[in-house]
Amino acid sequence: STQGVSSAASDVYKRQAVGDLRISVKPALDKKGLETVVKRKAAKPRAAKADDAAAKTTEEKPTTATDATAKAKILANKKEAQKKRALKFLEPIADDEWRAALAGEASKSYLFALAEFVAKERRAKTVFPPPEHTFAALDACPLSGIKVVVVGQDPYHGPGQAHGLAFSIKDGADCKFPPSLRNILKECGEDVGATPPPAGTGDLSKWAARGVLLLNTSLTVRRGEANSHQKKGWETFTDAVVRCVNQRPGKGVVFLLLGLVARAKCASVNRGKHAVLEIAHPANYGKAKVPFPGSACFSRANGLLVDVLGYASGVDWSLLAGDGPCDATVSLRAGGADGDGDGDGRAGGQPGGQPGLLAKPAKAGGGPKPRRAARK
Repeated sequence: STQGVSSAASDVYKRQAVGDLRISVKPALDKKGLETVVKRKAAKPRAAKADDAAAKTTEEKPTTATDATAKAKILANKKEAQKKRALKFLEPIADDEWRAALAGEASKSYLFALAEFVAKERRAKTVFPPPEHTFAALDACPLSGIKVVVVGQDPYHGPGQAHGLAFSIKDGADCKFPPSLRNILKECGEDVGATPPPAGTGDLSKWAARGVLLLNTSLTVRRGEANSHQKKGWETFTDAVVRCVNQRPGKGVVFLLLGLVARAKCASVNRGKHAVLEIAHPANYGKAKVPFPGSACFSRANGLLVDVLGYASGVDWSLLAGDGPCDATVSLRAGGADGDGDGDGRAGGQPGGQPGLLAKPAKAGGGPKPRRAARK
């Protein structure tokens, strides 16, 4: 009977686990009789879940904010430490003008990386020039006093040669002069009458003191390995040096660019303000359009200073006491000395009145020869 079945079933529960379902079979009395009810495992009430999530979020928020603050502080401290290291790297620069002009570079990551690289190289290898001469070109020629910028590549890499000025070797150095310096001294003598210094004398510091910035593209090099410090950050630093000169208020300067590296370094120079002489490198001029020998680059630079840029006089290129002044100029208004025969101080095809130019040497018989100063 229905009453008997109900009594027996009320005491019996048959359960079977299937996956995450718990099947519960139990009787239920109603007008239709016994029914089977299938229920899922009891889930935590939604209200309880919401309370747990809120508590978790409350716990995490302060932690996340604290972590972000800590990370920002660590990063700021790291940047400050790197800046101090970069400033220490620039400490050898004694000239106040250059220190002020280049101070902004210290906050840039490349300078810290460069400082670390050079320090590591000096610990493991022999590096030229010595640390105290790394920035000698800047100390020897203050920014406001520059009249001519001579751009080289990297320092001489032989013992006793490099002392911070491009193409220069300190007097008394017991070393063989490189071809570039020998050719420079020879051309200077033939061009403006400067007596070549005796053997063992190749210090160009006198030029620097008269307004010639002798700047290499890289300021250090590993012994015996030319270009070994390229692409380590020096190019960016010397770009900043060129930029300082390019943006300097007042009169323009002559950029005397010796070779392709120098030409690329100064590609962005404002040729509406400055004058540019592009000559072959003094040690590598085989197929150059304007070879270094016979280029008369010293007297031409003086001609640009006087006739185009408005200076009262050119540079005295003498190196020996009692030899000067060797400040001969090629007058760019006399006709022909600019290389295209019109005497306007410009290479053909450039706008009139612009000081920027690719100055070429005079053709044979095409213009006046440099006026050499009378010898005493």
